[in-house]
Amino acid sequence: PMGRIGCRAALLVLAAVLAACGGDDDTAAPTASSPSSDGGSVVHQFVALDAGGPLTKDALATGEIDVAVLFTSSADAATYGFQLLEDDRGLQPAENIVPAARSEIVDDRIATTLDTVSAALTTDAIQPIVALVTSGVTAKEAAAAFLEEAEIPAAKDPAVGGMFPLTVGSASFPESAVVAELYAQALRGAGIEAVHTPDLGFREVYLPALEDGDIDLVPEFVGSLLTHLGGEPTADLEASLGALTPLAAERDLILLEPAPAQSQNGFYVRAVDAAQLGVTTVSDLDTLDEPLVFGGPAECPERPLCLIGLRDVYGLEFDV
Repeated sequence: PMGRIGCRAALLVLAAVLAACGGDDDTAAPTASSPSSDGGSVVHQFVALDAGGPLTKDALATGEIDVAVLFTSSADAATYGFQLLEDDRGLQPAENIVPAARSEIVDDRIATTLDTVSAALTTDAIQPIVALVTSGVTAKEAAAAFLEEAEIPAAKDPAVGGMFPLTVGSASFPESAVVAELYAQALRGAGIEAVHTPDLGFREVYLPALEDGDIDLVPEFVGSLLTHLGGEPTADLEASLGALTPLAAERDLILLEPAPAQSQNGFYVRAVDAAQLGVTTVSDLDTLDEPLVFGGPAECPERPLCLIGLRDVYGLEFDV
């Protein structure tokens, strides 16, 4: 019922903890109805939690939120009993992981090393190493284990006394941190001094740092970066890369070979709720007659591929 949903949202906003509000009752999910003729009659809520991390996963698992915004590379859907809703209107573009570097630092040795890492980095391969990081293993240890298994020469720690190492930056979420560690360790394994600077926040922070030369290299995501730079990404990787490359070049940045691995925004519900409500797609959410509580990254309300896209592409309304 609506009162329980409102209670959950208030608890999360005011306390910022995942405490129960009325218990984890599977029967308390909203009920399905026919879509309203005028649209926008149901206004959903959004709660800022974390970027694909344990707060969001736990909040969905315990029923404190109804829909979680998680990265498809780290949702742990089977572990938690989540179901990914089909993006049936194609909101999410190709989000292959790609090294983005300052043009002046890239030579053949650096390009070859990073291309080797990208080739080994499939979606199936990245999911377990991201899971390790979210379970408490350091990004450094998880990256070292991956590189060893992939038989890519690597050095876990920087050499002492390196004067001008390449600086690999990463954003404040596990995928970015572990991929940055992969880059840094593989570069050191190729004899190129490199250090990893983590937790640089979001794109509004680390991209200017990259352009200014404060960092030299970051793991990026094709569709999100293209959107940020004013382009219009699609699900076609080659088309999106073709549009992104000249926009990056205007900022003296070069994109190397993208990995097969993608890390898209995914909209997840508990499988038990999906079965009860008969929802399998994001469009189905617009057939529910009670407001839902969405949870995810703090920047989600301002992102075209998050709440803005849910509004513009799917017609969902939010009180944010």
